[in-house]
Amino acid sequence: FAAAHAGIAEVYYHALVYGLADDPERCRRDVLAPALRAVELNPDDAGTRCALGRAYVLRRQSQAAVPEFEIALELNPSLALAHYGLGAALVFSGRSEAAIRHLETAIRLSPRDPNMGSFLVRIANAHLFMRDHEGAVEWARKALRQPHFQWSRHAILIAALAHLGRADEARVALAELMRLRPDFSSRYLTDFAPFADDDDTRHLLDGLQQAGLPQ
Repeated sequence: FAAAHAGIAEVYYHALVYGLADDPERCRRDVLAPALRAVELNPDDAGTRCALGRAYVLRRQSQAAVPEFEIALELNPSLALAHYGLGAALVFSGRSEAAIRHLETAIRLSPRDPNMGSFLVRIANAHLFMRDHEGAVEWARKALRQPHFQWSRHAILIAALAHLGRADEARVALAELMRLRPDFSSRYLTDFAPFADDDDTRHLLDGLQQAGLPQ
């Protein structure tokens, strides 16, 4: 039943990352037990290692997530989700430059992946956190062309535009996000975002607030 326990952990992960959880802290608290149980039952499965890595990311313990994704890649070097997970964990822990090659590998390995929007937005994330705001705009717009709503695609675009001084474009992008997610605010971001690096989180929030994001 390792896959079933990993699946439970994934439910918590997606509920929080997509902003669907009624209680974000409960998700962070409860995600770890099923992920640990999945690895206990099948430690040599790349999928269970990914589930545990993602659980640590959700708990803002990206440093702990990195070795789980590295083990997953030792078990299956061609697993796009593991490359994405490692890239995301590196972005969230302040190592954006190292993250990009893993995120690009995920795209190369699975060019029609249903998670493509997430792959792309994490590259946008990396560029924003490296203060390459033009790159962040480019990759965020690519992410926004993918199906399914994901608030972070909009947030990174807004912040990058604001940091570039493109205030009118930033406000238009913010209005679109608020139309899709009327409850989005600075508090919403701090409740739901998995970012672990304080400086990078402040940089994102600063851009959003320059564009007029409510507290």
